[in-house]
Amino acid sequence: MFPVGRRILAYSLLLACLLLIVQHSNIQVALLKNRSLLELMRIWPAPDFSRTDLPCEGEALLPDMENSLSGILSAKPGDIRVSTHLGRVYWIEGRCDDALAIWRATASAGEPTAAYELFLRGQYDYLPHQSRRSLADMSYISALQLVLDEEYELAERWTGRAIELMPQREALLRLAYWYDKAGEVSSAKRLWQQMANAYQTSDPEHWFATAKAHEQESEWQSAAEAYTSGASLSAEPTEFWILAGNAWERVSASDAAIRAYEQAEYAGSPSVAARLSLSNVYRAIGQYDESIKWAGLAQQIEPDSFVPYHYLGLAYNSAGDYAAARLHFEKALELSPEEPWVSYQLARVWYYGLQQPSKAESILAQAIRYHSEPPASWWLELGDWRLVLDRCEAAEKAYAAARSAGADAEILRTTLTHFESICGQD
Repeated sequence: MFPVGRRILAYSLLLACLLLIVQHSNIQVALLKNRSLLELMRIWPAPDFSRTDLPCEGEALLPDMENSLSGILSAKPGDIRVSTHLGRVYWIEGRCDDALAIWRATASAGEPTAAYELFLRGQYDYLPHQSRRSLADMSYISALQLVLDEEYELAERWTGRAIELMPQREALLRLAYWYDKAGEVSSAKRLWQQMANAYQTSDPEHWFATAKAHEQESEWQSAAEAYTSGASLSAEPTEFWILAGNAWERVSASDAAIRAYEQAEYAGSPSVAARLSLSNVYRAIGQYDESIKWAGLAQQIEPDSFVPYHYLGLAYNSAGDYAAARLHFEKALELSPEEPWVSYQLARVWYYGLQQPSKAESILAQAIRYHSEPPASWWLELGDWRLVLDRCEAAEKAYAAARSAGADAEILRTTLTHFESICGQD
């Protein structure tokens, strides 16, 4: 019998030897893994927007690499990253089914690289939900970056993948916005058509996307009818009815627009957007009392928002009640002092309604300062008002700014002729 101290020392030495053996084995496995992966990465393409996937056609035989990765898995059976790379070796060797089987298993175990490989090959049914969400988000972001880089064909490819994987309305609205800014109407229309095809006709999202596709071609009546179809299927139809009303207004179908906005108002909770839309359309057809009524009802829902006061100002101004218009525009600016469009409308009330051009000129100049890209028409109007005030030098600066902002050449020529007749030429 060993004394107790000797037994403890013997056990300690034995444990230390075992740890050294295990550590040595782990180091060997790690070195083998790193060497194998470095070799694989030399022939496997890095992720890239324009990546063309390696065809599964037996491009090469890689027995040494296959044996190395298989050996690592024998030592560490749970290493899903190594399993994913073994699937890549199989793919290069033309063992397509074996590669897909490994990627499906490792993707299910939470390996994002395997999920990415399945995604690139359209194997969406085998992707876990979380992977689907992450890959769809990545694809939409990639598509948006490609649009900004004017790589429209590649952007459509990535958008198509994203829609197949997980249609997302908000992501498509962002993409469509930038397509529109770039003048890529056809690309935006195809985007919405793909979105529509991703849904059954019994789904309101099909009709939302269909309507957006019609809007790209300025087919407003067809868009309105599509939104109406979506509203009839949606559990929350308010937005569909408002969009239908907007489309009907585009074709001057005021009665149809009013009916759509009324449907939006009564579809659920009282809607500020529906009430303001009703105020707008009634103002456009000269029914100012109704316009004022609906803007006032909107103000009851959002008493601290500047927007209903803005609409009330517009309605009173159209009705010829300039004092009331001024009060409501000023109230809107109390709530949101740097709103350029409210300042612009207030300036017009002072100039055309209350006939105080000096006051109007200072407020219009303020509106221009607040606006990030003032319209050329604002600069022209400012120049005209300064001309009335005999401020020739200031008027000339405003007209120069109008030219820089892209004012119509013929209008600008006529304006400058009038300017020269009053102020003369240098």
